[in-house]
Amino acid sequence: MKKQEKSRLSAKKLKWVIITLFITGLLIFCYPFVVSFVNNQLDQIRIERFQQKMNQTNGQVRQKRLQALKKRNQALKDLGGVPKQGEDPLTATVAKNDLNRQYFEERLLGSLSIPKIKSQLPLFDRTNPELLEKGVTLLQGTSYPIGGQDTHSVIMGHNGLPNRVLLTKLNQLKKGDRFYIEVLGKQLAYQVKTKRIVKPSNLKGLEVQPGQDLVTLVTCTPYTVNSHRLLVTGYRVPLKQPTPNQAKQTTKNQQWYWLLVSVSIGALVIGGGSLIWRRRR
Repeated sequence: MKKQEKSRLSAKKLKWVIITLFITGLLIFCYPFVVSFVNNQLDQIRIERFQQKMNQTNGQVRQKRLQALKKRNQALKDLGGVPKQGEDPLTATVAKNDLNRQYFEERLLGSLSIPKIKSQLPLFDRTNPELLEKGVTLLQGTSYPIGGQDTHSVIMGHNGLPNRVLLTKLNQLKKGDRFYIEVLGKQLAYQVKTKRIVKPSNLKGLEVQPGQDLVTLVTCTPYTVNSHRLLVTGYRVPLKQPTPNQAKQTTKNQQWYWLLVSVSIGALVIGGGSLIWRRRR
């Protein structure tokens, strides 16, 4: 009898160990999906608030800001339109963790939408480690992304972060795909013409090219190794008529994607829990 009781106790302990391991493994599996979902929703809220603010801003005020950015772009062109060299921003470490929400709102310039990879991200007006954790950023020394001849904006973003997707899927873009930028209520469309992989120190091809309106998206590659940089360059093309609201459409695509992920995880939890319960009985 004692042996039977011991074996029963051992069996119960084993079941609880299995259950604990299953739940732990499930939580580890779900963590990146849940965190990415939460961060994605926060990104959309940040973008929508900014868009509402722009819509409520007087048209003359927006035009004045736009003209100021055009003057800055002209000044950058006169200086050669070459990105600043220095520490690679995609490998720099975060220096500050106590920045408040106001800082990020003040640095927010607009949004980047890439329908091909179902991505819509906040676009900030400068590149530093703090802002790279929250979205994509404009590289200092390159044109502000407001369009126009003799401009070349370089927009940078991380990939492979455990809590954000960001530009992880940028490598899926192909020649002919389009991405969209919205700044000061103005939407711009760009079509991919080249993809290159270079060393981090190679800035060739990122300078202003006479008569052209270009945007280059930059992220690390290969995935998790990050020894090189993937450069995806697009040239300005007309928006299709009627003008599509790419930001809203991309957001809807994201919501459906994350809904599918959530349902799949929920089904896994219910199915696993049901299986364990049946075995215990």
